[in-house]
Amino acid sequence: AEGKLKPIPLRKIIDPSTQRTRVRYVNINADPYIVGRQYMIRLEEEDFNPPAITRMAKIAKMTAAEFRDRFEYLV
Repeated sequence: AEGKLKPIPLRKIIDPSTQRTRVRYVNINADPYIVGRQYMIRLEEEDFNPPAITRMAKIAKMTAAEFRDRFEYLV
């Protein structure tokens, strides 16, 4: 039903021929996706601009350059 989250058992999304998870498309405009994304901890492009990268690097016990080298590919 619209607006309700419905769990899907893992066995229902496994492709029997490959034993791998099937690709599933997501409606990025749906409320469950939007709420889930808001709760995620994730890096954004602006996290790599000063002074944000300096704060993040300090928390990770890295230099800003090390932090950039390690994580920038994610954004």
